[in-house]
Amino acid sequence: LLEKPLSTTLEGCEELVALVEDRRLVAGVAYVFRHSQPFVDLKIALERGDIGEIRTLNLEGGQYFPAIRPDHTQNYFSRYETGGGVLLDFMSHGVNLLEWMNGRETEVSCMFDRLQLRDIETDDVGLMLLKYQNGSLGHLQQDAFRRDYFFHVTLVGSEGTLLFEYERGRLGYYPANATEWSWKEYAYERDDFFTAQAEHFLKTLEGEEPVRCTLAEALWTLRVILLAPQSATERRHVLL
Repeated sequence: LLEKPLSTTLEGCEELVALVEDRRLVAGVAYVFRHSQPFVDLKIALERGDIGEIRTLNLEGGQYFPAIRPDHTQNYFSRYETGGGVLLDFMSHGVNLLEWMNGRETEVSCMFDRLQLRDIETDDVGLMLLKYQNGSLGHLQQDAFRRDYFFHVTLVGSEGTLLFEYERGRLGYYPANATEWSWKEYAYERDDFFTAQAEHFLKTLEGEEPVRCTLAEALWTLRVILLAPQSATERRHVLL
């Protein structure tokens, strides 16, 4: 079970994916949102067609990282070569989650910067626009300096809307012709998702469950994330 992102460059990644597939090894990448029960339920609702065809996706999140990780200037987050910064860390999770829900992208546009955490080398905020193969549009905005903890995912479909509010622990559904939201409540701690991920991977080793995020899927996420700085530098949409 590899930590995310799969790498900080594309060098050697295709060879690694091919090696794992050729030898039929059990290998996955730790995109923990795929093991969060609210997101599992959200994906089931999408596959069931609860909101019809997806039109737009919005993921917005922020947290005050210096309080959560007081050692942030000394750990991986402070340097790009160790997978740090909002793009490689936070937004890598977000991009991968939306790919799990909605498939692959065809275009990416990005702006990112270091606006507040001056004691690190990496970025502390990123905004990304995505277009997907099914024609839908996505938006992600995440930062490492927001004082309140906030994480929302909204999926708008042709027949309704799904909304997950992490800090409130609830998943909302607003179908066509509704007059109010219906909510499903969850009780969880942050580490519950990591425990579920570890338990699931042990089951994959026993052949009881498929890998939740394959190396090939993680490689695609990495391609998208690494194109984001190119988009920002060149000030244009980049095609995948």
